[in-house]
Amino acid sequence: MSFNKTVFFIGDSITANGTFVHLLRLYFKEKGYRVYLQNKGIPGGTAELIHEALDEELEAHTPD
Repeated sequence: MSFNKTVFFIGDSITANGTFVHLLRLYFKEKGYRVYLQNKGIPGGTAELIHEALDEELEAHTPD
């Protein structure tokens, strides 16, 4: 299955929980959109930690 767009989420434990990404996945599926959602939540992640990881994660996952 190929997707039209890839969206990458990075954040703290709230993102890592996955609820928001799951709800978006259901929404896009219901609407017929072919979107791949990648979740890279870091439990206990601080803004500084996430900022440090951002460039490397974006390079590794190449979202749209």
